[in-house]
Formats: sequence, C-alpha cells, structure tokens
Amino acid sequence: MLALTLNLAYTLGLTDFDFVCIDGTIIKATNSPFNVIYYEDALVLIENLKSKSPSSEAIDDLRHPTKKFYYNSVMATERKLELLKKMIEIMDSNGKNKIPTFDIDSQSMQTKKGHKEPSDNMQLATDTQSKLICTVHISQHPTDHHELPPTMDKAVENLPTKPHKVSADTIYKQESTLQYL
Repeated sequence: MLALTLNLAYTLGLTDFDFVCIDGTIIKATNSPFNVIYYEDALVLIENLKSKSPSSEAIDDLRHPTKKFYYNSVMATERKLELLKKMIEIMDSNGKNKIPTFDIDSQSMQTKKGHKEPSDNMQLATDTQSKLICTVHISQHPTDHHELPPTMDKAVENLPTKPHKVSADTIYKQESTLQYL
C-alpha cells in the first residue's frame, strides 16, 4: 500500500523523490519492563506444556508474568510452545536471562530519560519535498550506526525512482555506510 501511494504521488508530479532524509528514534515496546519471562521459567513452562500431566506445584512457583502466559486461554498450546522456543533461542543468542513476554523481538535499550526498557529502534526515510514517509524500518540495534543501508534498501523498494541525495545524522557516518552510498 505504501509503495502504491508513493508511486501515485510520483505519477501525479507531487514529488520526484530526489532527496530523502533518514532518522531514527528509540520507541518503547508494548511490554512493561516487569512483564518478562525468565530463562529458567521458560524451561519449566516448556516441560509442563509438553507433559500429559503438568505439575501444578511447578507452575505455582513461577513468577506472575510466566503464570499469566501459561494460563492464557486464548493462545493455543502449540503457539505457546513455539513462542517459548523462540524466546529461548533469542536469550541464548543475546546472553540475556529474561525476555519481554508479549514483545519478544524488542531489546533492552536506553531511553532518552536514561532508563533501560524493552524498546525498538525505529528508522524513517522521508522525502524532503512532499514530506511523505518512504519507509519505516524497525531494528533491534540500540544505536543508529549501521541502520542507513537497510533503511535505504527498504525505501528504494518502495519508491518508483532511486533518490539522488540522502541526508542523515553523523551517527550514521560509518565506513560500511559510506561504502554503501
């Protein structure tokens, strides 16, 4: 839908998409920093969800968010197992011992107020002439350093023509970014 809208703007002569600006910001995830599942609790949940006779004592000993996840009647057992396995993989890969319950792709990032909270790094590419957003790119990297290439790639996919000029903060000034441009 975005690509169609941008193509229409170009066809109608509203813009030529010659000059695009890139910027990013940290956005708070939909999850509370206290609504997390710990690694060891995830293992207990997996064991009990796979079991024909789950241990109510083991479930009672879990932290509140983990119990809430377990007793969620809307989510099928297969989906719970799938999410828990993904949570374990993410925690194994990033070395963390806990993960946000309902926004597992978010990472702990420092906010502008200095607090660490589950967050995402949102990148926008905007046409300077029309002010149309050309793309939104969500990243789990806590800084913008290496985000220009993937953001521009997505913008170019959406645009009917490739921009000739790009403007971005100096934080994007990395060797890999300069080679990309």
